[in-house]
Amino acid sequence: MKRSVVPFVVAALLGVVPPAGAAIPSPTGTLTVLSRPPGASFQIRGAVEISGRTPLTLTPRVTGRYELRSTEPGYNTWRRVLNFDGVSPDSVWMTLTRKSLVGAGLRSALVPGWGQFYSSHPASGGAFLGAAVLAGAGFGLSRLRYEDRQNDVDDAIARLNASNTPATRAALQSAVTERDDALRMRRITGGVLGGVWAVSFIETLARFPTVSKNAVSVSVAPPSFDPHAPLVVALRVRF
Repeated sequence: MKRSVVPFVVAALLGVVPPAGAAIPSPTGTLTVLSRPPGASFQIRGAVEISGRTPLTLTPRVTGRYELRSTEPGYNTWRRVLNFDGVSPDSVWMTLTRKSLVGAGLRSALVPGWGQFYSSHPASGGAFLGAAVLAGAGFGLSRLRYEDRQNDVDDAIARLNASNTPATRAALQSAVTERDDALRMRRITGGVLGGVWAVSFIETLARFPTVSKNAVSVSVAPPSFDPHAPLVVALRVRF
């Protein structure tokens, strides 16, 4: 009996065989997030949100479905839904593609603010889009007013041709004055609208994000996790 018990005890002490009654620890897998170019920031979305910068190794006791997303300025959005069993080690490569300065300029040329949204400047994009909507509405109203005043001038000319009197001449003069005022306002609002368009285009080109080799971002979030289990994040940042 001694020959059969001693090896078992030695093996238990060495960690080869667990001693009787001891709980067997469940293995914990790792998730490594890598990117091209390196140094990208990321976010994991789910029941827990984890943010970091590649290369990054996670050893969370989480399992199931989660989303890995990168919205780095200057790069197109990268997104993938993954399933992590929490046991097997896994790695994910994110290959980010650069956004185009020409694409940003064309967007702003079509719609003020669109280029800013594309270039990851939503606040600026919203401001230019709102200004363009207001300026466009003002230009449309002033144009309608000018057309109405022009119709009044045409009517006044017709009345003057039918009866050339001081009253019809005064009415024509008044109609012409109001028509000229409406024309001036139409030109002003048109200039404001054109200015918003031009400034939006220039601002898009001037603020288009430049990307350094070590500045990129990613985000990861698992949908389900054990709140009582520890979560360990190992982060390495390249400078």
